[in-house]
Amino acid sequence: MAAEDDGEQRVEYAEEEVCPEGAPEWVVTFGDMMSLLLTFFILLLSFATMDVMRFKELAGTIKQGFGLKVIEKTVVVPKAQSLIRLQPKIDFNARQIMERLRRKLDPSSPTRRTAKVTIELFQVYQGVVVLFPADEIFEPGTDRIRPAARPLILTVAGELREQNALRAAEPEALPPLELSVEVRSPEGAPRAALFADVWSLTAAQAVAVARLLRSEGEVPAGEVRAIGRGPAPPTPRPGTLTPPATGSTVEFIFVSQPMKPKD
Repeated sequence: MAAEDDGEQRVEYAEEEVCPEGAPEWVVTFGDMMSLLLTFFILLLSFATMDVMRFKELAGTIKQGFGLKVIEKTVVVPKAQSLIRLQPKIDFNARQIMERLRRKLDPSSPTRRTAKVTIELFQVYQGVVVLFPADEIFEPGTDRIRPAARPLILTVAGELREQNALRAAEPEALPPLELSVEVRSPEGAPRAALFADVWSLTAAQAVAVARLLRSEGEVPAGEVRAIGRGPAPPTPRPGTLTPPATGSTVEFIFVSQPMKPKD
């Protein structure tokens, strides 16, 4: 019996393990990996769109998460400017000149009482214009200046001297203003017996005024011009519907000389 017992083989049975319910763990791990890969490819696809604002938003969110400051650069687009200037631009104080001349040539001023002359004062691109009717400045058909008009012409000359004195007193001395004397006569003006044509008449009248400015107005020769415009129309007022003066006119234009470049 003992031998038989020794010859028998013992069989041991292992206990049966109970598997947890649900999918195996490796399947869950694989699913997580696939989800991450899918998310990664979706992000790549979203970055493939060329939307600058989305790039900035994503980059800003990441930087803020790491505590970095987001510096946004803005580009200022200049506004469109019109090539047509609505108001004349002059490099000297035209408003001051106009106010001073209005005060000096006011109808109640002593200078104006002796001469019943119609005066127009306005501003153009060239400068400030003081316009007189030629018939009230000259004897009809001649280049002789009326005695009553001389004080008005000398008043304009005095304003030129005062303005140039102020410009010379500036820290950076400005070039003096010039006074352009321009006489214009319309096409239908009566012919003057002493002159061949309207060109000769307007040129002689402009020279006569320039001589008065130099002799009695003490205006230097380099600061006055005499121009006979012939049958040219009067200078119109800019930006207004007022028609230009009719008939012959004498115009005093305060013109600024171009500044010379510094060495």
